[in-house]
Amino acid sequence: MMFRGICLLTATLVVCTSLGGSSPSEASEPFDELLALLEPEAAHLLLQSRDQANQQLWNSAAQSYSDAAKIDQRVVACAVGDGMAAALSRVHNNGADAMSVGSAWRIRALDELNAVLAQAPDDVQALTERALLFQAVGAYDHAIDDLNRAAEISGDPDVDVLRSRALLVSSKRFQHEFSKLAYAEILPEPLTDEELHLLFVEPLELIKNARTRGAEGIVVEITLALALVNNHLTDDRERDLSEAIAALDRAEALLPETMGGNNVEHKIVASVFFFRWRLRSEPDDGEGAMSDLEKQSERLSAPNTCDAA
Repeated sequence: MMFRGICLLTATLVVCTSLGGSSPSEASEPFDELLALLEPEAAHLLLQSRDQANQQLWNSAAQSYSDAAKIDQRVVACAVGDGMAAALSRVHNNGADAMSVGSAWRIRALDELNAVLAQAPDDVQALTERALLFQAVGAYDHAIDDLNRAAEISGDPDVDVLRSRALLVSSKRFQHEFSKLAYAEILPEPLTDEELHLLFVEPLELIKNARTRGAEGIVVEITLALALVNNHLTDDRERDLSEAIAALDRAEALLPETMGGNNVEHKIVASVFFFRWRLRSEPDDGEGAMSDLEKQSERLSAPNTCDAA
């Protein structure tokens, strides 16, 4: 059951955390399509960021990523994979409506944030922004360190939402590696109790605690659903699946009647309906699953502004 759950989670997280899709080292057609849309200098910097991330030069990768985003905002608003995780998180963290992405984002580069933190090491906004930059290029340990520090200082429930999302992406990446080893019939190293808790339990504890303390919105409900499905240490899988579907029902209720064409909005809608379709398919709720596919197709039929150069 655990192995089947891991395979299911790997599939759903590609959309829902895209929310951390492919790793920085994996080339992808959507990434190439994004490059074709961008201003040439932004495309060059984004490619440079990916190459630096492949070499685990995290500071350089984050700097190049933020420099690219300052030239062309579509680096964030239309990004795929791990960049999308930063986009969704940034929308939520800025207190904006999760379904509207303003045109006036100003993404501070890593050297700016480092300069701020050198003078004010307890600046929660700078810590959070730096964490999102690190997460965008795959430096999850760095991101989680900054978010843990921000949470310790502020106690802000929105920071716990971001912490939960960062841990979920880390968990997905671990499970992806686990699946590869399993298919290769290689016995993975056993995890310690502490590692198991961090991967499967803490993301759920964080998002539940954040909701209790006032965090709300579409991204929060999607994150709760992800964390429920991610918890492979649960003693009641059926209950958790039911709660995850209920969270996505609440997310659907928050969707506006009409949407603009922004890619972040489309990704959020896809997250709600595609993820709920997968969950309903597991207990074989064929009618509900088919309804979600139809809704996803209908809601995503709006033009996508990220498709226009």
